[in-house]
Amino acid sequence: MITTIFHAVRICREPIDASLSLWGCVLGGLGLCVLTILTLWQYAANKLVFLLSATVSIGDCLLLFLLGALAREVHLAVCKGRAPWRVRRRELLAHGFGLVLLAIGGWELASAPLELVGALTGALLLLGVYSTIMCLGCWSTLARAVADPFTSSRP
Repeated sequence: MITTIFHAVRICREPIDASLSLWGCVLGGLGLCVLTILTLWQYAANKLVFLLSATVSIGDCLLLFLLGALAREVHLAVCKGRAPWRVRRRELLAHGFGLVLLAIGGWELASAPLELVGALTGALLLLGVYSTIMCLGCWSTLARAVADPFTSSRP
């Protein structure tokens, strides 16, 4: 029942999960970039550390933009019936693999004696790795959804 209500809500002629995926990643990427740069401006030891960490932050922002666009397309493909669960296996596998790497990296990052800027840069690198893995998983789903002749195409 709740799933039916959730899928019945539409924003701009597309399912709400597609809109939330896109705009959540876009706004999250922008917020992450702005907050990171503001924090680095105050706590970075020198200009080189600021530049390197800000570059990683901007890269993560762009990766989140890409992830939002790919996730939106995956949700639209699912709603059109082009991406059933058997097509999404690699996407789900990428999600699990990314979470394992995120947990291991987070554990190591938490146990390392780093200052604020080092910990922030390490966390941004972990987010970048996870976003890249998720982008590859979404791309795999979209590539298989187009190539799979057994998926139905509902109007």
